[in-house]
Amino acid sequence: MNLDEASIRTDLEQAMQGSARSLERLLLAVQPLIFNLALRMLGRREDALDATQEILLRVATHLSDYRGDSRFSTWVYRIAANALLDEKRAGARRRQERNFTELGLDLDSGIDRAEGLPPPVDSVSPEHRVAVVELALVCTQGMLMALPDAQRLAYVLCEVMDLDGPEAAKVAGVSPAALRQQLARARQAVRDFVEAHCGLVSPRARCVCDRQIQALDEHRVEWLKQRPLSGGANAPALHDALARQGLHDIRHLQSAAQLFRAHPEYTTDTARVSELLARIEATVFGASGSDARHAH
Repeated sequence: MNLDEASIRTDLEQAMQGSARSLERLLLAVQPLIFNLALRMLGRREDALDATQEILLRVATHLSDYRGDSRFSTWVYRIAANALLDEKRAGARRRQERNFTELGLDLDSGIDRAEGLPPPVDSVSPEHRVAVVELALVCTQGMLMALPDAQRLAYVLCEVMDLDGPEAAKVAGVSPAALRQQLARARQAVRDFVEAHCGLVSPRARCVCDRQIQALDEHRVEWLKQRPLSGGANAPALHDALARQGLHDIRHLQSAAQLFRAHPEYTTDTARVSELLARIEATVFGASGSDARHAH
């Protein structure tokens, strides 16, 4: 997502002069960037929402630290990366994550169970397609979570969000050479895994979403229908791909990076955004925040 840098500069100047309305516009502009990075780094929508709230607060209270020597979005991403790589948060999360070996065993086990079952009778219903697409999103997000934190950040910034090397290195807080090394390792790990396991990418892989979903119990399928990761955002490339009968004939998903780029641009709900802004306003402007909003 690209920001309107001219509007950002105007709102930034006015926000630093005390305009609550400009601060609101500024935070609304960067909120999708933060949330999409947080979701891909943390893996759970609720965790990403909580992290986004924390990061927006940091942005609001440190605007005076921005020196203008990089794009504002780069500066925001850097604040976000620092928060998302926080060791306390990362340590708690790592205890719940699967590595690539464990994830591969889970997928193989699911396909083993599914191959002993008849094909689904309701495989083309809209509800079933929602669950299948959501399963693909959850599964590929699990692949990201199997990467070590630094490699995941490099992969998300460069392969998913398409930042160039120097900008991504600034965000990650490492040298360009170090970023290239992390990215190369991440690319190789993801490539090896999807070629061995993911039928959306490799014609040799056993796992396809339509079959994998058969291995899930009814409770899990119903959970997927509630769109726990996407929150209802559309993933057109995945929808188109998974609606086809011959998954191996899909051309636009024939690489690991394109598989992740097929994810939707994730959004938060309006009520949650309002909650974020209300908390920031109260923290930054104090009890007079409401009056300040109408004075600027």
